[in-house]
Amino acid sequence: MREPGREPPGARRGEVPPDDERRTAERLVALLLAGGALLNFPLLSVLRDRGTIGGIPVLYAFLFLVWALLAGATALVLRERPAPPDADDDEPGPREP
Repeated sequence: MREPGREPPGARRGEVPPDDERRTAERLVALLLAGGALLNFPLLSVLRDRGTIGGIPVLYAFLFLVWALLAGATALVLRERPAPPDADDDEPGPREP
């Protein structure tokens, strides 16, 4: 029998993610919504017959630009950030076991 108020190992029900994980998730949702809005039919239909830019149809240039910006923004959101140094750590650098 388990102690009251303790979840079994690996249980995540009711667990609130740390601020960094929550912020990352919120940013990814924002990118999803922005991508959905930019790649939605009404905007794309406006760009359909707008001519060319350097021989490339405006619609294709817009699609490539949106794709590249979304991919770059996703990479920035998901990049590894260095962990803050511990208060007990006097020396910078890797720790030896």
